[in-house]
Amino acid sequence: HLDTESPSAQPWHLIQPPTMGDGDAVWLAFCEWCAASGIDSSAVSVESQPGRGRCMVASRACAAGECLVMVPGTALIAEGRQNSFNSSHWMLSLVHRLLAEDALGAGSSYAPYVEFLFAGDDPLDLSEFQSLPGRAGHRARYLDREHRRVVGELCGALPPCSPERAARALHCVDTRTVYSKRLGLRALVPVFDFMNHDPQPSAIWELADDRTMRIEAKRDLAAGEEVTIFYDDVPNAKLLLMYGFVVEGASKHQCIDMEFRFLAFGHDAGEDVVRAEVRLLSDGSVQRRALLVPLLRAARVAAGPGQEGAGERLFAEALLEQASEELGEWEAVVASNRDASMVTVATGSRDVLKRFVERLRLWRESSESGPAMAALSRTVVEVFDDDTSSSSSSSSSSSS
Repeated sequence: HLDTESPSAQPWHLIQPPTMGDGDAVWLAFCEWCAASGIDSSAVSVESQPGRGRCMVASRACAAGECLVMVPGTALIAEGRQNSFNSSHWMLSLVHRLLAEDALGAGSSYAPYVEFLFAGDDPLDLSEFQSLPGRAGHRARYLDREHRRVVGELCGALPPCSPERAARALHCVDTRTVYSKRLGLRALVPVFDFMNHDPQPSAIWELADDRTMRIEAKRDLAAGEEVTIFYDDVPNAKLLLMYGFVVEGASKHQCIDMEFRFLAFGHDAGEDVVRAEVRLLSDGSVQRRALLVPLLRAARVAAGPGQEGAGERLFAEALLEQASEELGEWEAVVASNRDASMVTVATGSRDVLKRFVERLRLWRESSESGPAMAALSRTVVEVFDDDTSSSSSSSSSSSS
């Protein structure tokens, strides 16, 4: 917590000061600003832990439902849908706002917080991810192009701003903000961003109408236990691209986004291609099978009237061919990469695709095959070989 008076106590009980230029001076100024801004954080501390980086922990035993942190709305740097900076998308207006506060220097009422934000982690280098298979590589290439475009927009709007400063501001907003759909608000919340992600979080947060942020214990917490929240329900590949970390072991992040295609019968290549993007879950099932219905309809049309069985087989073979192709690409990534995070993403993606492919093969080989969609349901139970189990190697990052 923010005890800067006692010489025997470090603010937030920080074990290892973060590396950020002037280091302790930036950190202490930020802590003093938090205290002066009315942030109540008496129930928590911030520590540096091996493998977790900087994280928030309970400084004492806390009961479920207890408020751990309260941040008044006046301490937030926030922008809404009114897009007061006339950015290309209202969500980017907060990046413009952060750079405007930065340009004010000591004249900004958020100066210590802004300095702390800019002294944080470097932006992610997306170049190493652009060759990844499927949607993961597609997203990495898209994010790289979009980041370059936005940096150009920011520098044009604030001519004194350097591309490096603009990229750092964009990274801060991309990785540290909260978004309230109800309020139509995107905000940088001091202290909030010390919480790491966990699929089984120990805390929840709420943004009130007056923009006050409350972080509450989701369950009873022991002193020293980490305070975590749930960032987003996305595959490990997206976590890596968005935040720079992956989650170890079995979790809801062991899944993969995949685009399937079917060329409509009787058309030249590239014309009338039916597409569907779906999420394959850890057991090889499809999260929302209804998204595949347009492909199934196209396959039935291609098979001809009265040939529903042939249409089902065309549909399954198309999925099987494309999944098998991407499976081979992920296996190549596993074999050629030594980066722990990349290996976790690649092995997880490989294993999900193995199970998906196995489902379709079992359906194809069954003498009493029902609808192909039934083979992709989560209600189907199979037993897989041990060599398809997901790797537990991983990396983690400090809170975003």
